[in-house]
Amino acid sequence: MSDANINTILIISAHYYPVKGGTPTHTHYLCTALSALGKDVHLITAGGDAPVTDDVAEHDSHLNYTLHRIPTRGKYKDDFFFLWSIRKEFPKYIAQLQPDVINISTGNFVPLALRFADVGSVPIVYTVHNVPPEEYTLNISSNEMINGVIKHIFFKFIRVVTRLTIRFGRYNLIISGSDRTKERLLDAGADGTDISVISYGVSLPYLDQSTKKDQNHLEVLTVAGIIEHKGQLEIVRSIPSILEKIPYVHFTFVGPIRSPVYLNKIQECADYLHVSEKLTITGEVSAECLDRYYRNCDIYIQPSYQEGFCLSLMDAMTYRKPVIGTPVGAIPELIGNDRGILIQSPSLKNIACSILKLAENPQLCLLYGENGRKYIEMTYSWDSVARITLDAYKKAVSVFTYSSKP
Repeated sequence: MSDANINTILIISAHYYPVKGGTPTHTHYLCTALSALGKDVHLITAGGDAPVTDDVAEHDSHLNYTLHRIPTRGKYKDDFFFLWSIRKEFPKYIAQLQPDVINISTGNFVPLALRFADVGSVPIVYTVHNVPPEEYTLNISSNEMINGVIKHIFFKFIRVVTRLTIRFGRYNLIISGSDRTKERLLDAGADGTDISVISYGVSLPYLDQSTKKDQNHLEVLTVAGIIEHKGQLEIVRSIPSILEKIPYVHFTFVGPIRSPVYLNKIQECADYLHVSEKLTITGEVSAECLDRYYRNCDIYIQPSYQEGFCLSLMDAMTYRKPVIGTPVGAIPELIGNDRGILIQSPSLKNIACSILKLAENPQLCLLYGENGRKYIEMTYSWDSVARITLDAYKKAVSVFTYSSKP
């Protein structure tokens, strides 16, 4: 089947701009790349009842695809509540647009909603960035014992809903962002024959080779939401031992505050260790500001306990930065054998040793940075990812057509 048979693509995203981060960014660039290939792309997302701010209006006016924001239940715009709105609103878009394929780009429980919605005879591709409750959090109390009990109950519920989604949700093919996510999908009951592993894409920044670095300053960057499974607290605990050899080091955490409880722990730990002046926590920043943080850092570290893929580490590699990461998500695939340091766990010793190793070996940093940039250029261009994704859509259409035959 030629991809000429796939002209109109309808994409669903539970999270989208002005939310920033891995999956919303992935969805935007996927839509952009598919449109650049001549496809009529429509994106349905939450937020139709939210005030249109200047930055949202500016963003939406420069798209090469069509954006539809649907009303949601007030403040409840996360994965689990988005499915109620999509079930109600979706049939009219099917009738209006008559898409050739539907891609659930973000929304861990949307396939369940579509099981009970009239979607007609349209094949559905389900893109899975992570398998809940991985990368989920719940912090409703500062009391760790109370929070732990509630989180345990909540996560058990999410696991049940996730298995129901994977086993009984409405979709014809799954796109997994990494081999690790595919393993978790299989554990949750997915059929291995219905999973295609497609890596994420990335936009390559222009780099000015003439940039001069301050030899008396070492900047270590982490870009991630402030949340327990991203491991920022472990970085803070490693700072005193790093300062013994590199007193001019500074650490910056960029990303939204997803867990105020965890933020308090980080700040209390920094105060206790007397390293607060060596740490900057920015919160969420603009794209222009984030670009500056990537350009100005010397080392990038992502000591996560959980990842679906890890777009921020891949972004750092596009800036020719030496990277440090843990063996979760696609981080091992990204780092490989010659593009950074893979630590087996985010322990104080592992973090400190890896940062010191890079700080004391500028030629190794250059080698890792060059190798990383070249690898990303060859493997993760958006044009390549979009074309591979179209092949997955064709497969989904074939599977759907075959299963629909009497």
